[in-house]
Amino acid sequence: REQAVVDGSFVETVRVLSNRQGPLSLRLALTVDADFSDQFELRADHRTYSKPGAVRGRELTEDGALEFRYRRGDWQARTAVTADPAPDAVEETGTGARRLVWQLDCEPGGSAE
Repeated sequence: REQAVVDGSFVETVRVLSNRQGPLSLRLALTVDADFSDQFELRADHRTYSKPGAVRGRELTEDGALEFRYRRGDWQARTAVTADPAPDAVEETGTGARRLVWQLDCEPGGSAE
């Protein structure tokens, strides 16, 4: 796995290497979500903050991005998750997160990204 910040975007590359002597077919799943927590919520004192009127949204856009949105009053934020290659499926998890799923095939000693 490699991680980098490129042109203001967080980029993560996942590479699967096969050490098997035969072909390998596998399912790779990556669960993604955004909670839009502010710095006060991240402190270790376990306080909670009321957020009346907070609205969250999740949507798969026409260009294949998974967009997470948050709005409370005049403040709003969004983040988009894209994947190349595009996942074979996007599944709901029941928690608001989404699971991106790929079916990968590796030749003996090969790799897939």
